[in-house]
Amino acid sequence: MAVLVRAVKSYQTIGVAVFLVAQSTLSVMAADTAAPAPAPAPAPAVVEKTDNFTDMGYAYSSGRGVAQDYEKAVEYFLKGAEQGNAGALTALGYAYAGGKGVPQDPAKAIEYFQKGADAGDAGSFTALGYAYAGGKGVSQDSAKAIEYFQKGADAGDAGSFTALGYAYAGGKGVSQDSAKAIGYFEKGAAKGDAGSFTALGYAYASGKGVPQDSAKAIEYFQKGADAGDAGSFSALGYAYAGGKGVSQDSAKAIEYFQEGAAKGDAGSFTALGYAYSGGKGVPQDSAKAIEYFQEGAAKGDAGSYSALGYAYSGGKGVPQDSAKAIEYFEKGAAKGDAGSYSALGYAYSGGKGVKKDPGKAIEYFLKGADAGDAGSFTALGYAYNIGKGVTKDKVKARAMMLRGAELLDGGALEALIYIAPNAYVSFVQKKLSEEGFYSGKNNGTMSKATIISINRFCESHGIGDICRKGPMSPATAKAIAIALK
Repeated sequence: MAVLVRAVKSYQTIGVAVFLVAQSTLSVMAADTAAPAPAPAPAPAVVEKTDNFTDMGYAYSSGRGVAQDYEKAVEYFLKGAEQGNAGALTALGYAYAGGKGVPQDPAKAIEYFQKGADAGDAGSFTALGYAYAGGKGVSQDSAKAIEYFQKGADAGDAGSFTALGYAYAGGKGVSQDSAKAIGYFEKGAAKGDAGSFTALGYAYASGKGVPQDSAKAIEYFQKGADAGDAGSFSALGYAYAGGKGVSQDSAKAIEYFQEGAAKGDAGSFTALGYAYSGGKGVPQDSAKAIEYFQEGAAKGDAGSYSALGYAYSGGKGVPQDSAKAIEYFEKGAAKGDAGSYSALGYAYSGGKGVKKDPGKAIEYFLKGADAGDAGSFTALGYAYNIGKGVTKDKVKARAMMLRGAELLDGGALEALIYIAPNAYVSFVQKKLSEEGFYSGKNNGTMSKATIISINRFCESHGIGDICRKGPMSPATAKAIAIALK
C-alpha cells in the first residue's frame, strides 16, 4: 500500500494538483485538436464523400481514415463553423490552444471556446473552465472555472463532471467535499470519461471518500487505461511495482510506465527514471535514469525536478553541481513537491549550494511537513531539540519526531531512541500490535514480551541479523521502519 499511496501522495493532493497543472491542460487536450472524441471515422473513400465538415475536421485531426493533417483539419473546422456547427467552434478553440494547424494563440482559443459555449456546445464550457482554472488566455479565476464546469456538467459533458470531482476533492473554488467529489467522478465514469476512471482508482487506493479497496482501485485504473488515460498506466505501474491489489511484478510495472510515457504522462517518465536509477525491473543505468528525469522535467513533473536536484547534488549520472541542484529543487518546490522543500531545508541548514541560513531552512522544513514529507518532520525534530533556527523546545522536538515516525521515517525512529526512548518503545508496540506481532500493553516499556515481538517481526521480514544488534539499536529502528513500509 505504501508504495502506491506514496506515489500518488493523497487523493486530496491530486485534486489540488489538477488545478495546478491546468495551465497545460488545454494544450494536452488539444493533442487531438478536439476534446469530445468523434465517432470512429469511416474508410477514406467514404470520408471524402461526407458533407459534414466538422466530422472531416476530426478525421484529419486524428488521422482516422485519412492521413493526419492538422492544417487541413482546421480548414474543415472553419467550414463547419461557417455552417454554425458548435462542435467546430470548440475544435478551433483547441487548435489555437495547442497550436495544431494554426499558430498557438490562447486568446483566440478563448474567443472560439466562448463562441462554442454561446452556441451551447458542452465541450466549450469544459474548456473555458480549465482556462479559468489555470489562467490560460484569461485571468485565473477558480470561481469562474467552477461556473463553467457546472454549465458543462448540466450540458452533459463528461469532462466537466471529472473537473468538478477534482475541484471538490481539493477544495479548489468550492468547499472540500470528498463525498461530492466521488459523486462527480462516478457521473463522469458513467459517461465513459477516462479521467474519472483514474480518479476513482486513486480514491479507492487511498480510501478518500470511499472505503479503501486496492482491488477496486486496480479495476478502475484498468478501465482508465483501456480508455486511454495516461495517468492510469502510471498508476498501474506503481501498483505492480509495490504489489498493491496485484501480484508484485517489476517487469509489468515497467511495461505500464512505458505505455504511460508513450502517451506523454510526465509521472511515468519520472517513474522510469527511478527504475533505471535503482535497477528495478530494468538494468541499473544512471545515464538512462537522467534521460528519463529530464523528459519528466521537460513536461513539468515536480518529481523529476526533485530527482535531478538529488542527482546533481550527489553527482549521480551527472557531474556534481550544487548550484544546479538548488535550481532543480527550487523548480520542484515551486510546484509544491514535498521532497524538494525538504532538500532546500537541508541545503540552507548546511550551506550546500546556498548561503547557510537556519531560519530559511526551518521555513522549507515547515513547508515540507505541511506537504506530508516525513524527513521534514524529522529535521524539525532535530531543530527543536537543539534550538537551531527555532527556540529550543523538547516537547515540540518529540512531537515532530513522532510525526516523522508515523510516516515511517527511519531517521525519526532512530532519533526517538535518544530524545524520547519511551515514546520510541510505545510507537513500536503500537505498530507491532497493528501487524499482529504484539498483544501486550502499549506502556512504552521494553518488556520481555516486547523484545520477543520485535524479534518475531524482524525474523518474518528477513531483518533478523540487524535486529540482533538490540531492540534499542539505531540500526534496528531504521530496519523496522523500512520493513513497516
